[in-house]
Amino acid sequence: MKTLSLPRTRAWGTLVPLVAGMTTVPAVAQTTTPAFQPRETRVERPENRDPAFTLSGGLLGTYDDNIFRIDSARQEPVEDFILTPQVTARYKRQIGLNDITVRGDASYGYYIRNPDRSRVQAILDTQGTFRIAGTCVLKPLARIQRQRADYGDINGSIDNFQTFTALGLEATCPRTVGLFPIVGVRRDTSDNDPRFAFANQKAVSYSAGVGYARPSIGTMTAYYNRIDSERDAIGVTNHIDRAGITFVRSVVSSASLKADIQYLNARSIGADVRPYRGLGWAGELVYRPLPRLSLTGTTDRRIINDTLVPAGFAVQTDYGLRADWQFAERTQIRAQAGYATRSFRGDPLVIVSGINSDTLVDVLLRMTRRVGARIDLQAEARHISRQTDTDANQYKVTLATGGITYRF
Repeated sequence: MKTLSLPRTRAWGTLVPLVAGMTTVPAVAQTTTPAFQPRETRVERPENRDPAFTLSGGLLGTYDDNIFRIDSARQEPVEDFILTPQVTARYKRQIGLNDITVRGDASYGYYIRNPDRSRVQAILDTQGTFRIAGTCVLKPLARIQRQRADYGDINGSIDNFQTFTALGLEATCPRTVGLFPIVGVRRDTSDNDPRFAFANQKAVSYSAGVGYARPSIGTMTAYYNRIDSERDAIGVTNHIDRAGITFVRSVVSSASLKADIQYLNARSIGADVRPYRGLGWAGELVYRPLPRLSLTGTTDRRIINDTLVPAGFAVQTDYGLRADWQFAERTQIRAQAGYATRSFRGDPLVIVSGINSDTLVDVLLRMTRRVGARIDLQAEARHISRQTDTDANQYKVTLATGGITYRF
């Protein structure tokens, strides 16, 4: 294990003033924990992909009634209107049986009343599928993302700009009937502004599994996954071991099921953090009662290496329900609700706020309307609420968004 780059007492003395007013990071703003999720493992064949290059641009307008995600019982929330021009480009190339996709997204969030909070955000994502001997598949990926940390991460007007990177490679030889292997490796990093350098993180994940496919029962995969996450600035390393079984099956023509049951063993070295040993899971059930209506239920429990907590990790459990309704030929409505609980495992010398757990409720209603062949209109309403076990760092926020997208 690497030695501390700062003496323990000096590191803690530097971190405590910063962390005292902070909360941990919601899932959307974290380095994603590499996951061995339920997946389809049938033999894939390339599709005709035309056009090879697509470009779209758009403009979103969002009203946010609590941009700093603060508790209205303690301080008056600050509201603002954010204009976000954005552009998305995608290039898809097929070479024989192989294909590669490159996607780039860039946007600029301009705050009308608080222009000093305006920032550029960008994502560049590259993925490929390379087939060997017509049976085996290599899937490389590379990703870089630049974004401002959501104010819900810190409950105050403190800026932090984050950079996330991911490099990965998965190899498998899927079969429609019989046994097949799966192996994978992935490296994730997160870097923050100098004031938040203690949150910088490097995570390496290794996965290996054996799958079995049969049309009458579906596809099952037994696997082992190891994640090592290092935080050099404070000399902390998180080790996460996962062993489990995934199952994928179309139950009937109108329903499909994906399930992953696993045993988790998470522990930290270099800090006084309570380990977690117990069940983890991921599940998705899709039901289509009508051709134009789809209902999706999801649940999962996983370990989150929280990038804005100097030591430790979080055990997060999520439940979600989504309905997608093709209301008309060109109009789609989506309604969804999410409920998440987090149990924080942190060093008591650092997590001075004393929050041990929290609950997040997220409700969204969205309508999209296609106008002609190139224009999409969107309207969305969203409400997020956070409650903690100590009544500290709680907030509620309501957002209303309207936008237009044009495909060139």
